[in-house]
Amino acid sequence: MRSQGNRAQRWSAGLVLVVMGWLLVLQVRADEPAVMPPLADAYQAEAQELLADADVRARWLALLHIQQGRLQIENPQFLLSLPDYSPEREMALTRTLFERDANNICRFPARHLFLQQAGVRVPARPACADFEAFTRKIPADTVSVVYATEYLTETTSMMGHGMLALSGTNGDGNPAAYAVTFFTEIDTYNPVSLFYQTIIAGKDGFFIVQSLSAHYRYYLLEYQRPVWRYDIRMDADQRQLLQAHVWELKQFDILYQFDTLNCATMALDLLALAYPDINQDVGWVSPLDVARIVEQRGIVSGTRIDLASRWQTRRLSYELGSDGREAALALLDPETPVPTEPVTLADDEQQRKIQQLALHYQDWRYETGLISEVEWQQGLQRLPERADLADPEADAAYRRPMLNPLDAQMSFGVRQEDQRSWMLLNWVPAGHQLTDDYRHNFTEYELQVMAPTLKVSDTGEVRLHRLQIFSAAGMTPYESLTGGWSGRLALGIEPVVDEKLDTHSAFQLQTAGGLGLALNDSWTAYGLLGVGTDLRPAERYGWVAPEVGTYFYWAEGLKTRLFWKPRWRLQQELLQQTGFSQTLTFSPQHALLLEADQWRSAELQRTDVQLQWRWYY
Repeated sequence: MRSQGNRAQRWSAGLVLVVMGWLLVLQVRADEPAVMPPLADAYQAEAQELLADADVRARWLALLHIQQGRLQIENPQFLLSLPDYSPEREMALTRTLFERDANNICRFPARHLFLQQAGVRVPARPACADFEAFTRKIPADTVSVVYATEYLTETTSMMGHGMLALSGTNGDGNPAAYAVTFFTEIDTYNPVSLFYQTIIAGKDGFFIVQSLSAHYRYYLLEYQRPVWRYDIRMDADQRQLLQAHVWELKQFDILYQFDTLNCATMALDLLALAYPDINQDVGWVSPLDVARIVEQRGIVSGTRIDLASRWQTRRLSYELGSDGREAALALLDPETPVPTEPVTLADDEQQRKIQQLALHYQDWRYETGLISEVEWQQGLQRLPERADLADPEADAAYRRPMLNPLDAQMSFGVRQEDQRSWMLLNWVPAGHQLTDDYRHNFTEYELQVMAPTLKVSDTGEVRLHRLQIFSAAGMTPYESLTGGWSGRLALGIEPVVDEKLDTHSAFQLQTAGGLGLALNDSWTAYGLLGVGTDLRPAERYGWVAPEVGTYFYWAEGLKTRLFWKPRWRLQQELLQQTGFSQTLTFSPQHALLLEADQWRSAELQRTDVQLQWRWYY
């Protein structure tokens, strides 16, 4: 009887478990998204016929963020046909989604509008409260590309930031302007971790629509970065499609990747809705590239430039020199009585520039908190009206960032090193080097991330000459009114010369800081004090190395750099390095670079020379 009772208990317990299991399965299935009905053959066939038109296909791929067959947004909530994606399946599944429930149109209003514009019969869009509130608030009478240039003392900002702007009259009849931007948060200063997160694995991206004035305050006032704005030619249908697609993108999680999907590529992807080929065959894209592309394509209907007060102060300070600076400060002297009548604009050009310098310097002091609002206003009362002092054409013509080198480069050349000959190959996937032509900047920049240099001997031996894991340098000339520091931070595998003038590879970390001095508009001298450490299996040591140098521009495209860098380390002889480089820039994409380094210890001397052809892309 006991065995039968145990058997009955086991059967009862098993039945309970089975019932609970089925209930759990049913609950899990209830939580899953509903399975879409089988794909309609008619929709598939219609999609194939429609997408046979090259123009329609290109605009549909732009709406899906497909570049040369590469999926920019691999999110199954965004691409319905994943994992078996195709443009035709995506269109058919989109139509099926709309037919199944018209309320799904509120999820993809841009796709619905695209199909309507292409002449496809789709259900009418229902009332989409959130989408309609968005379009009422965010007008799209004008679509613009906005480019914020580099921050003078922040090397990692050297490529600037790019975004789109939507502006016009909103549903309440008021003027409104909003920035459409895509970015990620940098939450680590570890260059290896940063490289992995932003290039290999990707980071969470943020697709944000915010007041454009807030961005202008951030860039122009807080970080003193000039902002360029290009209005793009688009018809009403194109602007409406872009506006609806911006709403779509706000709903989805998008992975930010530095080399394939960043603020610049997102801006180009959005512009591709009107100009489908604008984001094809462009390779890696920086924010500055977006500004260049829209200029080169001739799709700009108007340009507006807002220059930061620090930028304008530096420009006029360099031009006017110490006498002009003293005259400008005299105009702002608080001991001088405030005029009872409005101040008139000076007739003499030099005096007008002094008045302009005083205005911009007064603005900069107020924006950075050096003076109060009352002091700011008192200073302005000693100057002509702001509108009278404005000279936007002269401001914009000076050091245009669009004339800087392209933001990626490869170099090929030969090297004579310690009586051996090598061929060199250097690749900077994103950034620049100090030997590049930076006439159109106030600051000489270097920024390299995972930039390798290989060398091949005449016997076929291949070596890693250098690997810049992260290298950032900025030579910002000190300016007496607004200051400015120079510095360097680098981490990588470097060719290190010892006191016997032998070369070894070492893992090197170095940092340096100092000052630069603009001797004139094209000639700068600088001095840095650096410290670092070299790590290799045989030994580890720290060192101290001051550096003094100069760089100057002889003429269009001719740049020369000279430096002297002695290095001390404990219980070792002094090692001195003297460097020379001559850059000849032929075009925005090509330059010839000659470099020579002389190494000297107590009794030994060695000279290395290399010649490279540099290609910017």
